[in-house]
Amino acid sequence: MFHRVPTVPQILHKGPSVRPRHHVRLSHEAAGKSQAGRISGAGLRAWIWGGPGLGQLLLKAGGAGEGGHGCAMSPKTVLITGCSSGIGLALAVRLAKDKQNVSRSGALAAAAGPALGQTLEIKQLDVCDEGSIRACLDSIPGRHVDILVSNAGVGMAGPLECQSLAAMQSLMDTNFFGLVRLVKEVLPDMKRRRGGHIVVISSIMGLQGIVFNDIYAASKFAVEGFCESLVVQALRFNVAISLVEPGPVTTEFEVKLYEEAERADYSRTDPETADIFTNLYLRNSKDIFASLGQSPEDIHTLRVIEAARPPFRHQTNAAYTPMAALKHADPSGALMTDAFYKLVFKYDAVLRLSLRAIRLVLVCGCLA
Repeated sequence: MFHRVPTVPQILHKGPSVRPRHHVRLSHEAAGKSQAGRISGAGLRAWIWGGPGLGQLLLKAGGAGEGGHGCAMSPKTVLITGCSSGIGLALAVRLAKDKQNVSRSGALAAAAGPALGQTLEIKQLDVCDEGSIRACLDSIPGRHVDILVSNAGVGMAGPLECQSLAAMQSLMDTNFFGLVRLVKEVLPDMKRRRGGHIVVISSIMGLQGIVFNDIYAASKFAVEGFCESLVVQALRFNVAISLVEPGPVTTEFEVKLYEEAERADYSRTDPETADIFTNLYLRNSKDIFASLGQSPEDIHTLRVIEAARPPFRHQTNAAYTPMAALKHADPSGALMTDAFYKLVFKYDAVLRLSLRAIRLVLVCGCLA
């Protein structure tokens, strides 16, 4: 089962010397389905793009310090991919200081109303299309991007035998090569300027593979290996790279992924595997999302962007720290694989009970 994220807007923000309240305005271009607008206020001005492909958000923030306060520092340009929903949208809204619940560029246009003409510009970008990426960057003055936030992605879950190679290749093209294409375009200028920050929304599955997420985990392992290798060179040029590693995040992305999984055809695998996936994995996944899932706002990508010394890795959910520790505690991998096997196939009832207890604690606020 394969799910491709829909159209993604982008925002570019640049700011004045003071920090008034942000506001958004939006309008539609006549050609195609692209839309244009700009966001300004509170030290920020933003251009948002969205179209048929996977898009991005460019944001420029002005001010004296990392947070954009004061007036000494020149504006910063932030390019964010994957902003039609979820983590990217939450970050875009946060940067724009607009609390509207917007999940598409069209909805964003409607929410912005008459304010768009002055503050918001929406265009098309597809991370799987080099020409689209170049056109996007060419439209930015001087192709100057201070911060790239790579967030566009697709998901896949299910028995391996039920996944087509074409779907696997498409996922890798978006999740991994989409990032590579973007970095290839922005890194040379960052190196020339001796400054920049590349923020990559990875996943806890870039550290630890999870059963029935074989191809998605592989794409995130590729992302993490790429960044681990590149960061050493990048630091020589004063370019920071940060991996943001969420656990389960409750977004439209995940909802559609699991809805499609429940309806999918598993006739290409054996009955036992199909039963494990539908009656064990999907059931436990719902409990995990209900108990441990974060909202897009909980990911706090803005903290990584604004950090004076950006971390290379930022895990957003402390509940998954033991999992990472378990993997690194035993280089042979036996400890990790044995623990996961028992958790999935022997103690799944204990797992579900523990997750429900965690949810009860969170709902009643017993730990507050």
